[in-house]
Amino acid sequence: MNFSELFDVIAGLQDPESVSGLAYRANGEIRIRNDQKRITAIDDLPLPAFELLPHDKYSEPGMPRPFGMIQSARGCPYACNFCVRSYGRRLTTKSPRQVVDEIRLLIDRHKIRSLRFIDDTFSANRERAIRICKEMVAAKIDLQWACLTRTDAVDAELLGEMKAAGCRRIYFGVESGSQRILDRYNKRIKKNEALAALLLCREVGLETSGFFMMGLPFETEEDFEETIEFARNARLTYAMVVPLTLYPGTELFDHHKEHVRFSLFPYVNTFRDKDLAKRWSDWERRFYRAFYFSPGYLARNVGALARSPLAMARFALDTFRFAVMGRQDASNPFANLGAPPVANEIVDESGRG
Repeated sequence: MNFSELFDVIAGLQDPESVSGLAYRANGEIRIRNDQKRITAIDDLPLPAFELLPHDKYSEPGMPRPFGMIQSARGCPYACNFCVRSYGRRLTTKSPRQVVDEIRLLIDRHKIRSLRFIDDTFSANRERAIRICKEMVAAKIDLQWACLTRTDAVDAELLGEMKAAGCRRIYFGVESGSQRILDRYNKRIKKNEALAALLLCREVGLETSGFFMMGLPFETEEDFEETIEFARNARLTYAMVVPLTLYPGTELFDHHKEHVRFSLFPYVNTFRDKDLAKRWSDWERRFYRAFYFSPGYLARNVGALARSPLAMARFALDTFRFAVMGRQDASNPFANLGAPPVANEIVDESGRG
């Protein structure tokens, strides 16, 4: 289905039964045409309407503006059981040449100085990621960029190529410092190997941002303490922890749906046990206090402070308020460090996003 077909259906110009990939209600019955075929030749798709985005209003935290976003691949081949995959597990990719051409267009036409790859997992195809980096170097692309990937999808050679091509920051979905919880999430990652990968990034000179979740009904204080210890030992540049949200259609939701109050209209997705929610809120504050107020954190990240003193000062103030007052009473300073591919995770000072 494409949008023009949907508009024709809404206007009464086309029978919804003739449109692949469309879900609709007819005579009180929900019907789904699930025979939509996946687009695989994404090099052939039209360019995004980059001109519609006010690039000077957005930025990666601490990186220069104007800012751009690019999607070089769709899908994620990994099997984390909490994840809603926008494009499924089949990975389809743009060619490295197409990727570099789009970046060049963003630089020449929109004057961007920093970039976010919004792929689910930038280095899911390691050799392709290396080729993109080499193409960027050959094309003399001069900008800072960030991406999201997994700790088991990086190595010394790849990280070196990324650094040479201008990568400044990598976002990692670590999820937990407890091996027991990682296994429950079906991450298929060993925490000691994840720790080694994050420390390797620091050695190469790349910033690291780690995402953590908490909220499984059986998660314990010991699991939580292991996560804090892991985040400290990983020497992360940034760390963010959020309560787990269970989404229908995921394996984890099916396992724990008796603990969830879910409604689509109106939208409600919360755990039934309010005491659990309060515990996780307390854990969230404790995590930020333990990580950001640790003696070594400021010393490790003095470079970021020097590059962007005003941004880092604001971040520090918001961090203090959030760690002391909690989610309900203070703005979350970590919201802008979120993982793609959703645009509202990027800083927007225009008031529109």
